[in-house]
Amino acid sequence: MPQPRILLSKKSLIKNLENLTTLSGGLKAFPVLKANAYGLGIEEVASVFEAYSEETLPYYCVARTVELQQLRALGVKRKLLLLSEWPVQWEDLPENSEVVITCLEDFRRLVAQNKALSYHLKINSGMNRLGIRVSSLDEKELDELVQLVQIAEKKGQFCKGVCTHLASAEEIPEKFSYKQLKIFQDNYEMLEKRLSKNFKWIHGLNSPGILKKLAKQCPFNAFRPGIHLWGVRDPDSPIDIAPVLQLRAPVRQLYWISRGESVGYGRRYIADKDTRVAILNIGYADGLRRDSWARNLAFYYKGERAPLLGTVSMDMCAVDCTQIKEEILPNAEFEWIGPHQSVETIALAQSTIPYEVFTSLSVRIERQLV
Repeated sequence: MPQPRILLSKKSLIKNLENLTTLSGGLKAFPVLKANAYGLGIEEVASVFEAYSEETLPYYCVARTVELQQLRALGVKRKLLLLSEWPVQWEDLPENSEVVITCLEDFRRLVAQNKALSYHLKINSGMNRLGIRVSSLDEKELDELVQLVQIAEKKGQFCKGVCTHLASAEEIPEKFSYKQLKIFQDNYEMLEKRLSKNFKWIHGLNSPGILKKLAKQCPFNAFRPGIHLWGVRDPDSPIDIAPVLQLRAPVRQLYWISRGESVGYGRRYIADKDTRVAILNIGYADGLRRDSWARNLAFYYKGERAPLLGTVSMDMCAVDCTQIKEEILPNAEFEWIGPHQSVETIALAQSTIPYEVFTSLSVRIERQLV
């Protein structure tokens, strides 16, 4: 039978990337494709961006080694940057992959083996998640850092960039981001002076940082777009962010129930009138929340609202079609995310953020580029 499917707009992906790049002042983009491209589909998204040259998009960024391997298995040749995970086995790293050094122990692990590769050094500017605060190192630690960089170079392990991560780029006013960027710049300039070298890549801005025009606060030459690339909008955005994803689910069964009958596990919905019910082929194993019915969320059929009825099951859910005037044809599709219900609306109703809604979308949902 028909499956739930995600429709991805190739045109919107390209538009968002180009608008963000223009707003950045022409910085090079390192799209972040971690977590299955934030749930959109790493294969589908990469197939769109592969049309760009490595000059335009020098890197893809991921979080886990398995994501590096997945991109290589898809035939992606360009550089890949491993942002957060440290490889357990160096042979797990595909060719043309680079790692991010976040502490002195990472450096020690790096120089303890003879694999020639490049790396980026992450500076902790205030996120306090990963990274080195160079200005906080004592003289002995700073000397060791410099020595490790020099030892690494002799082994063909070269530092290609410095980076950081903003804790609250969407904040207004952007006071903490300004503070972070000042710390970042002071720290990498201190390191450049100590090493007597300049870094090829300087990157630290995510999508919200670009929308807030923070590129002017630090001499960046690259940025790492994520959530706004996927079409999540900011009401204060100076550019148009186009929705990228739609999620639709097909009807499995359609029938009437009488007043007093219940629907679903726990009998959380009991009809107060004769009700026309559609069972949709999608559930919490696909990314819906089990309690979505209690959060005033709905599906839509040709623009008409169909409220959820009772507890969402693992593979199915029920909606109220009583008020829908349009004929519901066999295998008809109902919209969950799309023109009538945005991912922002769902996130707000679920007391979370669009990132979590997107990344909850199961890999078993069919994804299609349109």
